[in-house]
Amino acid sequence: MKVLILYTELAGYVVSCINAAAEDPRISEIHVVRYPVNNEAPFVFNFHQNVKIYDRKEFSSSELLGLAENIKPEIILCSGWIDKDYLKICKSFKKSSQTVLTMDNHWEGSMKQYLLKFISHCTIHKCFTHAWVPGKPQKEYALKLGFKLNKIQEGVYVTDTNRFTEIFEANKMNDSFPKVLICVARYIPAKGLEVLWEAFRKLKDGNKSDWQLWCVGHGSGFENRKEYDGICHLGFVQPKDLQGIMKDAGVFVLPSLFEPWGVVVQEFASAGFPLLLSDKVGSGSRFLKNEENGYSFKANDVNDLYHALIEVTSLTDVEYKTMAAKSNEIAANLTIKNWVETLVSIRLNGPV
Repeated sequence: MKVLILYTELAGYVVSCINAAAEDPRISEIHVVRYPVNNEAPFVFNFHQNVKIYDRKEFSSSELLGLAENIKPEIILCSGWIDKDYLKICKSFKKSSQTVLTMDNHWEGSMKQYLLKFISHCTIHKCFTHAWVPGKPQKEYALKLGFKLNKIQEGVYVTDTNRFTEIFEANKMNDSFPKVLICVARYIPAKGLEVLWEAFRKLKDGNKSDWQLWCVGHGSGFENRKEYDGICHLGFVQPKDLQGIMKDAGVFVLPSLFEPWGVVVQEFASAGFPLLLSDKVGSGSRFLKNEENGYSFKANDVNDLYHALIEVTSLTDVEYKTMAAKSNEIAANLTIKNWVETLVSIRLNGPV
């Protein structure tokens, strides 16, 4: 089985899935065309020896199609529909291969989405046989686009749970948990960091709290970061170094104003963190059970986040450990092994 992956910006969790697939004896070759690494998140990736990487910017439209014709893939994964040359390849191979649209868009009922729904039979469905989405919010959109239920798979975004479970196993032996909130997000408006900083300042001022807030990430708003008491800005951190920081933190918070999914949520859930997520974080639909392993709050609402902070910082050690175990349990239901099996099962569905 030969696999061609047409991607935009790769992330560490995607690379982990690709590397795991490369070790599966049912998969002979994996070819990945990818966009350059984002300067705001300059991840360093290591690929399995059986994975061939191509730089998207080095190929013209005809050269890219020629590359695909030389590979002769039996399955093609395409991240979204933004790259028209990627779509041309999928359209060309649709009759001979399984061509899979991976998407994390939510159905919002906008005019643009209704238009795409109306014309999908002569656009999307001329290119793709299947849709592979992160979870239920995206599955609804795929159904609106006309994909049949048996041609939609969930779980396209998944992290290496084994790596993060090691943190949970190590920390669960501790008598008390660290009074540290941690947020991992780019410093851009959509992540809602300003809301988090204001809510945390309110917590410190009104409750004389001894909690800290660690913010990990970089972006266009980093220079305008708030230096309130108790907030530590750690900047961009490579994944291998983040795990060391996680061991000294206690609760994960993500205040996004809009977050299609957010794999980082599963990472911290696997590590046994209670979760504080805005109601706009897509992965909360799968990994957060309100009041069981954390709390949800209204996006862009300082007061609602403040009350959620009060709740989580008031947990006893016993309550914290119960939430930590629940987070780890929920996260364990989706693994990289599931991802590889889904990839193979799509191919085995046969021609459409």
